[in-house]
Amino acid sequence: MFADAAVVTGGVAKREPDIRTASGFFLFVPPGLKRRGHKGGGLKLQRVEDRTASVVEIGARTCSARMRHRSVLGQEELADGFRRRQELQAMARELAKSRPLSCLLYVAQKSSLP
Repeated sequence: MFADAAVVTGGVAKREPDIRTASGFFLFVPPGLKRRGHKGGGLKLQRVEDRTASVVEIGARTCSARMRHRSVLGQEELADGFRRRQELQAMARELAKSRPLSCLLYVAQKSSLP
């Protein structure tokens, strides 16, 4: 199984990926790129599942949980760190909800030897 959490499936403004990638390196790819990579890597793609809805659901739960534990997280992350992480979660959720970014799950099997 492989996941790709940043498949560009619509228009994205520069500010949106800047917020989404604030926690580190993130590679945004066009649809189909990973499919070609699997084939080149000796894998036979079994199926592709669109898991974008789970990004919306998990993002909402994460933001809610972080808000419930804001006092502790605020001490550990400092106020600015807490705000940035909340903004990152909200942006990931919004990009998934409005669909310019999609999350795809790939299930592949190693190809048999010739």
